Amino acid sequence: MLRQATTNHTILLLCLCLPALLLIRTQLGSAAGHMDEYDYLFVGKTLLATDHWPTHSYIFGWDVNWLILAWGDTVFGGLHGARIVASIFGLISLAGMYAFVYILWRNHTIALIAGLLLGFECAHLYISALATYDIICFAAFTCALPLVLLSCYSDTKQLLWTILSCSALTIAVLSKYIVAIYLPFIAVFVLWHSPRHALIGTLLISTVLTIYATLNFDQLKILYEVQILGTHDANATLTDILLRTVRQQIAILLFAAFAIVYSLLARQFDTKKFLILAAFSLPLFLYHLVGQNVISLQKHLVFSSLFLIPIIARWLYEFYDRGGRTNLNGTAVLLYVFGFAIINNGMLKTMQSSYPDVSKISTVANQIQSSDYVLSEDPYLFRYLLIDTVAQNQISETSWLDNNLDGKFERRDVQQAVWDKKFDYVFLNDQLHQNFNILLRKMLFLRDYELVFQNHYQLETMSGKKRFGAISMHRKKDVDQI
Repeated sequence: MLRQATTNHTILLLCLCLPALLLIRTQLGSAAGHMDEYDYLFVGKTLLATDHWPTHSYIFGWDVNWLILAWGDTVFGGLHGARIVASIFGLISLAGMYAFVYILWRNHTIALIAGLLLGFECAHLYISALATYDIICFAAFTCALPLVLLSCYSDTKQLLWTILSCSALTIAVLSKYIVAIYLPFIAVFVLWHSPRHALIGTLLISTVLTIYATLNFDQLKILYEVQILGTHDANATLTDILLRTVRQQIAILLFAAFAIVYSLLARQFDTKKFLILAAFSLPLFLYHLVGQNVISLQKHLVFSSLFLIPIIARWLYEFYDRGGRTNLNGTAVLLYVFGFAIINNGMLKTMQSSYPDVSKISTVANQIQSSDYVLSEDPYLFRYLLIDTVAQNQISETSWLDNNLDGKFERRDVQQAVWDKKFDYVFLNDQLHQNFNILLRKMLFLRDYELVFQNHYQLETMSGKKRFGAISMHRKKDVDQI
């Protein structure tokens, strides 16, 4: 039986880590605006205004996500306000982690260590500071885990815990569809402990998801054809995915592996739980590995961390407790937590530098008038920035421009439109077609467009590769300025 006493080392851990955790999590403006944020906030604000935007069906989640984020944008003031909402969901997920680990071992110290480690984990910090659906989904999923355990282990109110866990899991899946990959694994786990409640849970979740899929069949079909069979098809090598994963999770993978091996050799504690947790860390990683799909990998690895961190927390407690709770052992645990935080902060900086900073372009956007036409390489940046200024049919995207109205979206459409000077402003960021932009910038110069903003950047991915590019804004010289 694990001892429950709170020690001076536990209090010291709280006093040192909580202020650092709060400081890091209030730096919502430290990361540049991400393309996805502008996408989701534009869609959300459009829906919030009861307008319709047909291509929002390309996004892997239900409309509630975008309404919540758009509400934050409206109430708390722009992108920063939406990120405040995201950070709240981040804190909810930390509470979910604490409850999950506490129910696993009925020990507050282990739960505290696990919560702190997740709080410092790079992917969790990353998604908690972005106005995207990832943290909404993760918060719901994390809160579902302790409810699942209660539905299996509790002596009372098992039906209530089953209904609540099914509700949280359903919200998680609807918030981000890919999380449905976990449902069979959770069903098998519950079936092993309580076949009756596994059947009830399966019927509840299946019924809700079937109704949702029926009501949104056309949108989901478009999503499958355009995104899953197209954009999210194989786009990386197995080596690249493995390198990114190991680099991002090195501080977790090594220690979790050590803890599992130690438990197998010692045969004294929690080997079965360790192996189950390790198995649950794999589904989303294997989805990316088998599909050779690198898109969103660095965000999805937070689900692996969710199940590996409890293993580390339990072993750290074992090390501390069996060593007599001495100052030396307590210091060692503190040093690991600090080292973990430092390593993950470095990984966080890499994540945040993997896409260009477009924040300064808002100054130029303020000069655009309601009669101007805009062509943008970024699909949603200007739709979001100009949502109250310029009609949406005056904003076009380089990847979806049909200049000659032949039903095809080709690069020659963009070339013809630029040469004919159909747009007052042209924005390029070297993210979707960097080589093509070399030609476009030459054409813009020849057609007498003025370069009003340019910023060269260097990006680094989690695989260690570096990318160079430039953000540029071009204005037709006869455009009236505010």
